[in-house]
Amino acid sequence: MRRRRVRLGLCCLAWLVAVAPLASAPASADSVVVAPGVSVTRRSYDAPLSELPFFGFRDKTVDQLAADRAFIAAVEAAGGREVGYRRALELAQQALAANDLAGAARRYNQAFLLIPNAPEIYHGFAIIVVGRFKDAAYAEELFATAARLRPGDPAILADQARLFLMLGRPAEAVPLLESVVRDPQAGALHWSHLGFAYAQSGQAAKACDALAMARRAPPPVAPPSDLTTLSRLVAC
Repeated sequence: MRRRRVRLGLCCLAWLVAVAPLASAPASADSVVVAPGVSVTRRSYDAPLSELPFFGFRDKTVDQLAADRAFIAAVEAAGGREVGYRRALELAQQALAANDLAGAARRYNQAFLLIPNAPEIYHGFAIIVVGRFKDAAYAEELFATAARLRPGDPAILADQARLFLMLGRPAEAVPLLESVVRDPQAGALHWSHLGFAYAQSGQAAKACDALAMARRAPPPVAPPSDLTTLSRLVAC
């Protein structure tokens, strides 16, 4: 069965509001295969196991492994892994929308147990590690993994581009946001971000064009203060 795409994206998330100071990557990090054809860096933080991406790569107790097996068996009996996966993602999105990053991580870990190579999991974990653990380097890796698993997905690209803007790398954000705004569901917020990316990479004329689009594009809306700031930045 083909999985329906779940759109996360900047329209409903507040993960970007408090990311500084950003953590540096640990010197002793190593790579771990987490799904067929998918490897990520082993990374853990000071939080309960269930609230860490990929359970923090920690060794589980016998009871925890038994609980995982029981969860999977219950999901398979109730409608199958696909149904359980979609439900876990729905609950994860609700938690993200409420800025409950701990709750979102628990749901993404459930989804990971069911379909470990799904791009939404890596997208969601990227948001969590930058929003809660201030680890931009790991978020960048996880966004890249999600983008590789689902090339061209606008929701992934929008959040990946926002991270580049936060890191002061607007030139890398520009092509991603140019792709995003070609999507029919793109809105004023995405045009605003593209305007900032143009402005910060020295493309004032294109920034003004993007600002004009942001002023008339449909939701997700851009904060009026962002539009004012962008207008002053490029004098248009």
